[in-house]
Amino acid sequence: MKKLSGALAMLLISSGVNAAQLVTFDGAFISGTGSIAANQLFSGEFTIDITAPESVDYDSPSHNPPYTRIELGYWNTPISVVINGGQPIVDNSDSLYVNIEDNSELVTQPTIDLHGFTGAIQPDTYDFVSVDFDGPNAQFNQNGLYDGTEFSLIALFNKDTFTLSSLQNQGYQSLFALNPIFLGFETKKATNGVLDFHGAGRIDNFKVAEVATVPVPGAAWLFGSALAGLAFRLRKQA
Repeated sequence: MKKLSGALAMLLISSGVNAAQLVTFDGAFISGTGSIAANQLFSGEFTIDITAPESVDYDSPSHNPPYTRIELGYWNTPISVVINGGQPIVDNSDSLYVNIEDNSELVTQPTIDLHGFTGAIQPDTYDFVSVDFDGPNAQFNQNGLYDGTEFSLIALFNKDTFTLSSLQNQGYQSLFALNPIFLGFETKKATNGVLDFHGAGRIDNFKVAEVATVPVPGAAWLFGSALAGLAFRLRKQA
C-alpha cells in the first residue's frame, strides 16, 4: 500500500494539464465463477488525462450542492485487460467513467458478499472512486449487464478523506495523492442475459508513465484498483 501511495504522489507532482498517463496494473482474483477461478492472474492498461473529462454529471438525493456524487466521462479511451496474460476481458473500449462518491453507504455486507469480496472488505461508510469501462457493444437492461463484458477498478477511503467540494476546488488530479484503504477490481461477461463469468480480486502492482496527450482526451482515474458492478457500480446503467 505504501508503494502504491508513493507512486500516486509522484504522479500528482509530475502530471500537467496537457499530459496524459499510461497506467498498467496487475493482480489476482480472490473469487470467481465460470472460467474465472481464485488466484488466476490478470493484467491491464489504459491511458488517461483526468483533467479533461468530456462529460461531468452531478448527483445527490437533493440535487443541490454539495453533491454527494460526481461522474466524469471520457471517450475514445485505449483500454486492454486480459486474464492470465491471454484471455481478453475488455479490449478497445470506447468509453470510461470515473465515479467519485463522498460518504457512500453502499458497502454493506450483503453487497460485499454478492460481488465476491467476502473477507476482503469490511462493511462501512466510505469515500471512494471507481473507474468503470465496458467491452465494445456491451448491452445493459434493468438487471445490469445483458451482453458483453464490463470491468471496474475501485479504491475505498476513510469516509473523512475528502469532500466533493474540496476535490472540485483542488482539481480532480488531487485524487492521486490520497491513500486508499482497499484497491480491487471486478469483472463480468454475459451472453444474451446468461452470466458467463464473474470475478473479483485485488490490485497488487501498477506503473504510471507519462505519455503525449491523447488526441481526444482520454479517460480514467489512475488508482489501478477496482470493485464495482451492480450496487457498487455508481454509473447509471443504460
